[in-house]
Amino acid sequence: MTDANALQKYLGFAHSTDADEREEAARELKAFLRNSNAADAMVELLGDGDWRVRRATVESFLEMRPHEVTPKILNALYDEDNAGKRNAAIDILVKLGKEVVPYLEPHLNTENSDVHMFLINILSDLRDDTFLDFITRSLQHSDVNIVSAAILALGKIGHPESLSHLLPFLDGKDMWLTFQAIEAAGEMQDPATIPSLISLSSIQYFRKPVIKALSKFHHSQAYSALTKFLIHNSKVDLDALRALHELYHSPAPSELMAEQQKTLREDFRKTITPEYLQFLLGAIPESESSQQNILIQVLGWACSPLVTPAITEALKNEQLQETAAQSLAYCDSASSDALIHALDEQIPEEEMLIILNILNETSIEVPSATLQKYLQHPEAEIRLAAYRLMTRSYTLESTDLLMHGIIDPYSSITEICREPLLSLCRRSKTVRQEVNEFMRGRVHSEDPKERANAVEFLILLEGEQSFPLLFQALKDEEAIVRQKAVNLMGTGYHHQFQRPLIAALADEDGRVRELAAGALKSYSAPEVIDALVASVHDELIWVRMATYQSLAALGDERAGTVFLQQVDTENPIARSVLLRGLGQFRGPAFKEVLLKYLNSDDPEIRKSACESLGMFNENDIVFRLFTLLQNDPDWSVRVSAIRALTNIHPFRLQEALLERLRVDDDPFVRREILYSLQKLGTDYVPSEIYEYLVSKNLADPTYDFLNSAKARFAKQIQEASRSQPPAIRQILKRILN
Repeated sequence: MTDANALQKYLGFAHSTDADEREEAARELKAFLRNSNAADAMVELLGDGDWRVRRATVESFLEMRPHEVTPKILNALYDEDNAGKRNAAIDILVKLGKEVVPYLEPHLNTENSDVHMFLINILSDLRDDTFLDFITRSLQHSDVNIVSAAILALGKIGHPESLSHLLPFLDGKDMWLTFQAIEAAGEMQDPATIPSLISLSSIQYFRKPVIKALSKFHHSQAYSALTKFLIHNSKVDLDALRALHELYHSPAPSELMAEQQKTLREDFRKTITPEYLQFLLGAIPESESSQQNILIQVLGWACSPLVTPAITEALKNEQLQETAAQSLAYCDSASSDALIHALDEQIPEEEMLIILNILNETSIEVPSATLQKYLQHPEAEIRLAAYRLMTRSYTLESTDLLMHGIIDPYSSITEICREPLLSLCRRSKTVRQEVNEFMRGRVHSEDPKERANAVEFLILLEGEQSFPLLFQALKDEEAIVRQKAVNLMGTGYHHQFQRPLIAALADEDGRVRELAAGALKSYSAPEVIDALVASVHDELIWVRMATYQSLAALGDERAGTVFLQQVDTENPIARSVLLRGLGQFRGPAFKEVLLKYLNSDDPEIRKSACESLGMFNENDIVFRLFTLLQNDPDWSVRVSAIRALTNIHPFRLQEALLERLRVDDDPFVRREILYSLQKLGTDYVPSEIYEYLVSKNLADPTYDFLNSAKARFAKQIQEASRSQPPAIRQILKRILN
């Protein structure tokens, strides 16, 4: 079918009585939007009676982003008889972003009050100050709805010059406009409005919106006011409680968020009174679980001995344990007596572990006598928590405890004791001799884990002097000891290790073979390659995977041939490893295999193929990777495509990534794009990026990106900050300074 015939077909569908045909027209006419008739038909479909047709039309406009049709979409705002069309048009204009702003100017002098209000709302949602005078003049309009929209718009846009226009509406004289001004003040977040908001809170009608507005201010006055609002009419004000909680957890880059949270806790501590604390404590039993969690957290900010018994008691409630633990950590020294007293009592193991973990988050010193029984506890996690506490401030007197920690069967305890004991050995020859004798005795222990841990520590302590013990451990009858020996040999190249590691590929224990295969990546001798090639036929998949990884790292040509032979018959998990390894080799056969597996139904396989194709800089590969980036349904594959393309760095990659940043809603994909743009560099800072600074998932990568870009784009960032919400302006100011 020719384009002309297709156009006529879908124009006919646009006027069909069949909703399915109209929906099809809405999806297909997007290809003809440069045609005036098609554009007119699409605008009419915005007002279709069927919501599916309206949705399809909106999606088509947003996909094509046709600038030349924007005036027609704006004209749809004048259709007073079709609210659906108006709403759809507004939706499109807002989602198209600031690129529509220049098209608004011809309509600013309209006498249609509805359109006047729509324009204000669009500028408000876009937070654009281009036509700020138009909005400011609208404050004098005779239509109260337009005035109301203008007040809220000034708050959302948040321009500092708008403060003087907003403050008069906070006088409380007109209740409706004052209500709008309170919301606008919360959006603007200018500290100068806080006194007016606090004053209005005395009027019951305004109390709730004032609390909501103050919950957006990261400012000491707001923190203190919300704390004082916690008790109202002799009861806990749940709105104020939730506002403090939401403010505390409002998204921001980690560095800034930690500072804000610390300041909020400090201001809360200064403002809260013992009487208020008693009210909050009394509310815990009668509250539902979610409110109890908030109460427990907020009480922890007080760092008061008044609250620690109740919070400690909350540790017994499974639904409150995590929050109570964090609150006690906030309390730090204020909770020391209650926590240490609890450890001295007979308490359940679960509660015991929680308290030990809390103490590890504080600066509280726990007496050795209290810790002693926990260092020998049969439950490994409890011993680990106790050893963490003990190793914070170890002395020469701690030697015996640390030695027993080294031979503990729980590997995490061994690891946490290793550096402190080595440090003591370096400080004292006497301790070194004592430890040496102790460990050499344990080398012959009946417990295989003790033997393994003792050999490991002696290697770290004495180096090559203890190699005979290492080779002896390779012959131990227990696999766990042999595993430890091979693992130690895998930490780096040593000429004495090559032959034992090759021999270990034939060990009866699969884990020993796996560790040996992985360790041999540091050895490139022909006999090593031969041994690894033979190992690709091992019955255990984990051994084969370690073998593939080592062969890929060595890059020997024989490995490439083996990989091609194995890839189609391998288990999917091991096939992923093989495909990653193929990126080390060049040639049509390798490229063909990798391109083939881009079509796999398994996203892990597609990811692996992507990673290897990132080593090739060829046009057909770049095209396939771009296709995956745009169309693959799995976010992790799209992330892999971004990484591969970043490695290749084809022409116009930055532009493509910026486009994907706009249209891909997945936070992990957006995060990867930001990392790539930071690595590649960019010619400008996209306007869409600033809002990510207050996104839970994107705040940190966006902060890092702008930090790296400020040297080149400080002026652009400064100019952009003027049209950003106050919370974002604050972060940008921090970046620029």
